[in-house]
Amino acid sequence: MPDRDPPDTVYSNGVLVSVSPAEFMLDFRLMSPDHPELEQAPRQVRVVMHPHHAARLAIALAQAIEVYQKEHGAIPGVELNVHLEDAPGSTPSGGGSGSGN
Repeated sequence: MPDRDPPDTVYSNGVLVSVSPAEFMLDFRLMSPDHPELEQAPRQVRVVMHPHHAARLAIALAQAIEVYQKEHGAIPGVELNVHLEDAPGSTPSGGGSGSGN
């Protein structure tokens, strides 16, 4: 695979997730006063993942949220009680297993 510069960083405040038997598709959107509905907001980037990698991403995000909440408190407006100590591939203390496999 040839070396490439990484893509530019994009900001997203919403995501639509679609699934099929073969893949997960994450459409990261940018909602604004002009586009207050998620489905109508412009797509910033699309990420397509194999279900295995999508599951690993979910574990990594849950671990990161757990660490965030321990350091900064609960995220306002979000009730999320996820504890993944026994999840396959999880790393104690939120060490970030990543989703790179």
